[in-house]
Amino acid sequence: MFVSCNPFDTCGAKSFGFKVAWIERVPAISLQAEVHSGQSLEPSTMFKVLRMRMDELNLDPDVRIHTLLDLIGLEANA
Repeated sequence: MFVSCNPFDTCGAKSFGFKVAWIERVPAISLQAEVHSGQSLEPSTMFKVLRMRMDELNLDPDVRIHTLLDLIGLEANA
């Protein structure tokens, strides 16, 4: 299994036939709350928005996880 938090890495691995786990380092709900807080957006927020967007190549990861601990037992259930 190929594991990465970079969308471009996961798309590349998926295109070569790997089973892929994508680490979503910022949960979508947390990011939405930050964006819709009514405050001006910091550069770090914009970086998170871009970083958490999956590339549009129709190569979705097999599994989306939030931490490396989520990998425990994953292969046993696959």
